[in-house]
Amino acid sequence: MEARGIRLRPTLMWDRNCLIRYKIEEKDGGKFRLAGFIGLYNLDFRRSAEVAMEVLEGKRGKGIGKTSLWLFLRGIRKYGFAEEVVARVRPGNLPARRLLESMGFSEVLRQSGGVQKFRLEISSGQDSAGGMSPAGNQGTFKIQKISGDINIQDIGGKNKEVWKPWTD
Repeated sequence: MEARGIRLRPTLMWDRNCLIRYKIEEKDGGKFRLAGFIGLYNLDFRRSAEVAMEVLEGKRGKGIGKTSLWLFLRGIRKYGFAEEVVARVRPGNLPARRLLESMGFSEVLRQSGGVQKFRLEISSGQDSAGGMSPAGNQGTFKIQKISGDINIQDIGGKNKEVWKPWTD
């Protein structure tokens, strides 16, 4: 999966709670370099899942997190992993909170220790990233199921996305 110079690549790092984990890589001088990680946790198949992401220090504030989360959410929706995605934010992490809210997540709970829990409902009627493109522009997307596959296409017909989570 790739967009705007950001690529998500499957990683073999194992975590007993993580279903899918990707390296976030940023294109830098023609080569892709590690910029962080994103993963899908606590999956209740077709119902809910939790997303966790870390953008490495020195790579933050460049839109890498937004593009990566956008790509990841589109894949979750395309393959029907979950109808609801949850993310947790540590106290004081205002950039993470702003990112989630900009992509359509809403705060649903404050847990002990001040951890905030955010939720995004993914439906076929709207873009999985709260109607946002990775550039931050509002976009309307059409979902089509054809021969067992789901195509995501912007209404203008300019972009068509295909996500293969198990391959590069």
